[in-house]
Formats: sequence, structure tokens, C-alpha cells
Amino acid sequence: MPVGRLPRRNVALSLVSVFARALSSIVVLVVLARVLGTAGFGIFTYALTLTTVLALIVDYGFNIKFLKDMGPGGRDVSAHLSDVVVAKVWLAGVVAVVALALGTWPRLTALEYRVVLLLAGGQVLSSFATACLLPYKCVDRFDIEAKYVGIDSMVSFVLCVAAAALWRRVELVALAYFGSKVLFLVLAGARCLSDYGWAGTTWRRVWTELRTGVPYAVHFFVGSVYLNVDTLLLKEFVSVGDVGIYQAGMRLVVGSSILLTIINSVLTPRLAQLRAGDDLRLYAEGRRWILLGGAVGGTIAAWLVLFPAWTVRSLYGSEYLEIARLIWIFGAVIFLRYVGAVYGVLLTIADRQGLRTIGVVGTLAYVVAADLWLIPRYGLEGAAWGLLTAHVLLNLFYAWSVRSEFGSLFLRRRPALEPAQQPTGS
Repeated sequence: MPVGRLPRRNVALSLVSVFARALSSIVVLVVLARVLGTAGFGIFTYALTLTTVLALIVDYGFNIKFLKDMGPGGRDVSAHLSDVVVAKVWLAGVVAVVALALGTWPRLTALEYRVVLLLAGGQVLSSFATACLLPYKCVDRFDIEAKYVGIDSMVSFVLCVAAAALWRRVELVALAYFGSKVLFLVLAGARCLSDYGWAGTTWRRVWTELRTGVPYAVHFFVGSVYLNVDTLLLKEFVSVGDVGIYQAGMRLVVGSSILLTIINSVLTPRLAQLRAGDDLRLYAEGRRWILLGGAVGGTIAAWLVLFPAWTVRSLYGSEYLEIARLIWIFGAVIFLRYVGAVYGVLLTIADRQGLRTIGVVGTLAYVVAADLWLIPRYGLEGAAWGLLTAHVLLNLFYAWSVRSEFGSLFLRRRPALEPAQQPTGS
């Protein structure tokens, strides 16, 4: 396979994984929104948002770092995976302490806390299962990832929808979610152990993995937190029912962003190979994916701008129509995320993860300050505007950083040549 070429089979199999995840993360939430009502849906999605932030501690950016480390080759996959798994065990201990401490938070009711604990456990288990599937991406076995993600998504869908339909109790839905992730880890872990075994590790290697992963961890954590912080702050100022209404719009952003996993899982190792070989095809490949990301994000955004009320009513029901007037803002955010994701990958393969981290840390600081001013005054609309302006600022920073690093915004197939570099003719 030519270096830097993106195999159609890998893209297709990544799409299978994406649509499988969509089944469990989008369709399930649409069903829950209708069955549980705004209050129940608000409790579940608020807990899901909070535990997503906690799970990021365990993820630690390994999904990106592992693929980049293994992309150029030359590392022992089994040994590297052992380092990552043990590091995640350490981090899971931190999450357990934080989760237990949340029990003292007066703003959480007993019901909300039970849901938080169950979803936190499920998301941590899912993080470990996902790590077990990372080596297969490095050897172009995307079919294995698609298989196990598909099983997990189907089980999660069936269990959560059945629990909601039979009992209409949010804590039982959370218990069903936890059970599905136990099965996911058992299946993915067993397959990984069978194929790669356990190479073992040392304290020093695990510490090195954690130390070198800090820029990835900070970026991954902060980059996801700034997408969720508005929901966490909203609950301090509005009712849990209003949180559910706002989450109806945010879940469109989160659900559509699942496609961005293709950019990270397929594009990162390929562009890393091109960068390592000083291959000018990097510019054509980057341009192609920026245009593709813009087209996909733009199409989704256009639909939401043109059909906001119909989309909300069809997915969630009339109870959530209050968010329809803000759907165009969520559409604009989706477009910006698709374009910005490609620029983010380019900064990663250029070993400028630290610069990328500075961008998302600054964005998080902005969105927290903006939300604390906007939400008390404008409620749901203030949260949506804070989210949109944060994405505009982050994309501008990414574009400037990529232009500084590569001398191009990747809107051309090849970089512009300096006068001294122009061909002299034949």
C-alpha cells in the first residue's frame, strides 16, 4: 500500500463502527427523550455529560497518542499496549476517588448520584475496551474494531431501550448501560489477550507513558470539557427539565461528531507517515480531508438551519420544541468542528500537540467565563452563543497555527514555493 494512501476498506469499516456507535449514542437518547420526558432525560444526559468528563481522565488521549506512536512503526505493539492499560488502571483509581467524592455535592440528588455512579462505571469500562481494540487499527484490521463496537452498540441499544420501555426509570436505564459495557470489555479484552498476550510492564515505563502523554491528555480532556461545560453550568441556573431541552440540541452536535473518529483513527497514522517521509502528498491529502470535512459538516448544518422545528419534533417530540430556535447555532458548531478536526490532526502529526493544547485551554477558559456571564442572563440561548463563539475562536487559532507550521492552510494541493524554489525550466 502506498504511503499516505487511505484504504477505502479502512474508511468503510470505520464508518461501520461510527454507525454502530450512532445506534447506541444517538438512537438510544432519542428514545429516552421521548420515554423519560424532559426531566428524566435531563437527569440522564446531565449524568452522561458529567461522567464523560470523568472518563476523559482514564482516556488520557491514548486513542490519539497510541496511533501516532505506532504509525511510523518500529515499536512493540504488545508492550506498548501493556503500558497503556496499566496507566489507565492508575487513572481509573483517580476517577473512583472523584466519583465517591461527588456524593457530598449538595446539588446532586440521591437519584442523580446513583445514575452518575452507574454511568461513570460504564464509561470507564468502555474506555478500557476501546484501548484493547487500538492495536488492530495499527495493522489495518479495522474489521475487528467494527465487529466488537457493533456488538457493544447493539447490546447497549437493546438493554437501554428495553429498560426504558419496561420500567421508565432512569436509574434502571443507567444499570442497563453499565451491564452492556461489562460485556464489551469482556469480549474485546479476551480477543486482545488472545492475539497479543500480555507483555507486562514496569513502573518506570508506565510513568514515562503518563509523562509523555500529558499534552495529549490535557488537549483531549480540555477539548471535550469545553463542549460539555455549558451543560454542567446550566444545571446550576436552570431546571433539570431545561437541561434536557438544551441537551436535545447538544446531542445533535455530539452525535454528528461521531464521524470525527474516522478523521482521528484513519487520518492520523497516514499523515504521520507522510510527515515522517517529507512527502509533499501530505498537502493534497490534507486538502482533500479539509474539503470533505467542510462538505459533511456543511451539509448537516444546512439541514438543521432549513428544518429546525421539523428535526426537533421528529426526533424528540413537541415537548422539546423550545430548542428549535437555537438549532441553527448547533448546526454552525457542527460545521466548525469538522473543519477544525483536520487542522487539529495536522498539528498533532507535526508534534505541536502542546500548541494545540494551548488553544483548547484558552478556549475552555473563554467558554467558562462567557457562560458564567451569559447563562444567568439569557439561559439556554446564552449557553448556545457561548459554545458557538468558542468554536470560532478555536478554529481561528488552529488555522493560524497550521499556517505558521506548514506555510499553508491546506487549501492547495501543494505548498506555495518561494521564489528561490521555483523550477528553472527544462
